[in-house]
Amino acid sequence: MFGQAHRKPWRFKSSIDGKDSVLRGPALSKPGQTVGADQLISAQPGLVPQEKGSLTRARIWAATVFVDYYTKYIYVSLMVDQTAETTLEAKHAFEHFSATRNVEIQHYHADNGIFTDNLFREDVQKSMQRLTLCGVSAHHQNGVVERAIKSLTLITRTLLLHAQRHWPEYITTMLWPFALRAAQDRMNQLTDSRLQTNPKGAPKWEPRARLGIYVGRSPSHAGNVALVLNPVTGLVSPQYHVTFDDDFTTVPHLRKGTVPPNWADLVKHSSEQTTSEFIDLTKTWFVGQPDITADEMIDTSNHTAPEGDDSSPLKGASSTSNEGVSSTVYEGDSPHSQTLDREGDADMTMPKMINLASAGLRRSPRLQEQQTRKAMSFTPILKKICAFGIVLASCLQPTYALSTGQAAVDSFIHRCQVANSNFDGTLNAIPHMIFAAGKENNECYTFKEMLAQPDRKEFLEAMLKETAEHESRQHWSVVLCSSMPKNTKPIMAIWSFKRKRFPDGTLNKHKARLCAHGGMQQWGVNYWETYAPVVNWISVRFLLILSELLGLETQAIDFVLAFPQARLDVPVYMFVPAGMQLSGIPADAHHMYILKLEKSLYGLKQASANWYDMLKKALEDRGFRESASDSCVFMKKDMIVLVYVDDCILISNDDSTISKFIESLSTGPEKFIFTDEGKLDKYLGVEIKKDPEGTGFSLTQPFLIERILQAADIDIRMTNSRPTPAVGPLLSKDKDGPGRKHDWKYRTLTGTLGYLQQTSRPEISMATHQCARFNNDPKLSHERAIKRICKYLLGTMEKGLIFKPNLSKGLECYVDADFAGGWSSGDHENPKAVLSRTGFVIMYAGCPIFWSSKLQTEIALSTTKAEYIALSMAMREVLPFLNLMKEIHEVFPLQESKPNFYCRVWEDNRSCIKVAESPKFTPRTKHIALKYHHFRQYVSDGTIKIHPIDTLEQIADIFTKPLDEKQFVYLRRKLCGW
Repeated sequence: MFGQAHRKPWRFKSSIDGKDSVLRGPALSKPGQTVGADQLISAQPGLVPQEKGSLTRARIWAATVFVDYYTKYIYVSLMVDQTAETTLEAKHAFEHFSATRNVEIQHYHADNGIFTDNLFREDVQKSMQRLTLCGVSAHHQNGVVERAIKSLTLITRTLLLHAQRHWPEYITTMLWPFALRAAQDRMNQLTDSRLQTNPKGAPKWEPRARLGIYVGRSPSHAGNVALVLNPVTGLVSPQYHVTFDDDFTTVPHLRKGTVPPNWADLVKHSSEQTTSEFIDLTKTWFVGQPDITADEMIDTSNHTAPEGDDSSPLKGASSTSNEGVSSTVYEGDSPHSQTLDREGDADMTMPKMINLASAGLRRSPRLQEQQTRKAMSFTPILKKICAFGIVLASCLQPTYALSTGQAAVDSFIHRCQVANSNFDGTLNAIPHMIFAAGKENNECYTFKEMLAQPDRKEFLEAMLKETAEHESRQHWSVVLCSSMPKNTKPIMAIWSFKRKRFPDGTLNKHKARLCAHGGMQQWGVNYWETYAPVVNWISVRFLLILSELLGLETQAIDFVLAFPQARLDVPVYMFVPAGMQLSGIPADAHHMYILKLEKSLYGLKQASANWYDMLKKALEDRGFRESASDSCVFMKKDMIVLVYVDDCILISNDDSTISKFIESLSTGPEKFIFTDEGKLDKYLGVEIKKDPEGTGFSLTQPFLIERILQAADIDIRMTNSRPTPAVGPLLSKDKDGPGRKHDWKYRTLTGTLGYLQQTSRPEISMATHQCARFNNDPKLSHERAIKRICKYLLGTMEKGLIFKPNLSKGLECYVDADFAGGWSSGDHENPKAVLSRTGFVIMYAGCPIFWSSKLQTEIALSTTKAEYIALSMAMREVLPFLNLMKEIHEVFPLQESKPNFYCRVWEDNRSCIKVAESPKFTPRTKHIALKYHHFRQYVSDGTIKIHPIDTLEQIADIFTKPLDEKQFVYLRRKLCGW
């Protein structure tokens, strides 16, 4: 009677009106409207059902229980662990089960815990479902599932205790998953539907060939199909022609080796007949984890009954299959009519039960010894050929096909949509890039990858040079591990290698960089501040134009090992790097020593901030002051310094001033170490070429474009170029569109194109930005848009920005907006489709110095509002730049002229200008946030003047939408100079 009857407190027997408890929420009208979910955790391992093969070492430790509030149907999904991925797998299994019965799950109600994981939340959101959670420590709010779990647990215990009481030799707690499934069927009122075979006679009593444990019905067949556990092999399979002994009446006779007198009666009244259809039970119950022991054989001699029982294993049985039962259906008079004439025979006793607790964990000593000898014999050979194997692997670069049983594919499958996870062993509609992924060659390598490169000798030389420079500058000191303060955790050392190239693609040098593992640092313990600014491109381009207009001298310097030149603000300890031999210390004593960092190594979280603070102080000590508009522009009376981490541009009207400054850096108290790059002809990968006629200069990046084309698999010789980077209509999410065809990295390519458009190719800004919006889930349409940009660059590889400054033009800004341009793409359910796009370009002396193409962050209700928002966004860049111009004017006098701002003219563009010029708010404009009115005072005092411009002359139009070839080429000439 254990667990069968429990008195329910009278206060909670029913609700006031006698209906279901209010825990089920509002009135439900159909299944799937609300489903409760919770997890059942077991302290005892459970057997993973297998129909064939070697037993796995995996065990079932938990189950996710789903209860439909409307039908009260219970679904139990067994799990080998409690991770978010496995929980999501259980959710998919339940939804697949529901979908086969035309039930759509709309709402989940669960406890906190694993159901608050981002992976589970994202899957609910992608499935257009709702998720509600219980309050903290308020498990009663999920009482429907809690009660179901309680009932399942009690029924499971009852079934196990009952069976173990009658058959203790075979029934163990390892069978609790089967009992739990049986409890589920009982609560769902699913009973066995057994068909009478109507045999003409009782089959021969052969317990060793026929004996099995009924563990429930098969979930993949009709209700009359039994799952039977073979006690010798531990395998579980659906069986046919099974005779049941519900009351365990045959067990005493099995112990004695005698024929039970009620055998014929059991055959007549307790048999069933089914098909012999094969079914993979493990995949049916749950998606199992990869088992590394699948190819190993189990030594069943180690999984026997208690010691002292020396009965032989199965011999002479009528069934030779792994399942331990016959695989044919008996018909006619044959085996059923045989007589029972072997009572008392020793072979009539129960076979030995496999030890389920250790099954799959222990291996045959003979096999273990063979594997050990094989590994030891191959060790010297492997040591000799490992280097050759690494080089060969790197040269071949094979494409690996991954099977569904591997962990790598499992991690991807967990994140696929529900429709992509089927239970028939196949994966449908999954992009093939998942199964074959190539590694992009970006010429950056780890220590192991470097050893596989053909030019590793040069890398090793760079490695020795890097180490020697660190030691000569005393960037660390070698100390005993015991000298570290108590509770101090050292961090790892990491090698990074790269082939550095010039902007034209030619090899510059082999670079080895020793870095500290900043990911192991703890905030407040060994680091505090981390922020360090870099110079804005608007400042760089403006000063380059200014140097051309005023004939200023420019020079570039590059600090060598910049970060380690700054001292650390807190003590940090680091392990000895790989490949480093400490001088004067035996190799076997290296583990007793550690490096105490004295300077800021690359990789430390605070390294960049320490370097910037040191360089800033050094410049201020030499009379420079930091710009209020750009933290990386430092000025004094006759010189300006631009700082981008460890690269600096020096601008002055006199070469001698630059030379004195450079000398002060090397001889000053800081003792800076740097390389004098000479005249400025390249900066951050951008080639800066003077015009042969002496009328200007150009900015180009042909090598970066070549790398982009290689990354996108563009064959330069076989591909035709395109006249424009984009065509209409605008891109949308394209949820139902076909998947990608190529396996190159979409996100990496959009990032590289983003850098290119930001530095030297502004005409591809709009095309690049609209592609970058869909990095998370790119489709074939997005891939084709990227390919079109690449094909456009193919025909303009040597092009860039041509600057021919004309000081008479002064400062100008062209602003435009495309009102709700995405609406025409057909993505009408997406609110972002009606966002307008802002495009603007700031020009000085007729040369572009800053540009932007981005979506507005809120919906504009008219073209006037869209244009006004775009104008406000442009002013946020212009107003700080006006302050920078005033600061630079004190160093190098400029021809003063007030900036002119141009907005695109529509029929209501005059309204946009009027809104900007009007000193008061109107009922139609007062709802516009103050952030869009911040520049009106500058319009009022005449600092900014806004003028209309013809649509065809609006340069910013190239940043808002795809244009036809004629208009695109015309505006590109005005913008880029070609």
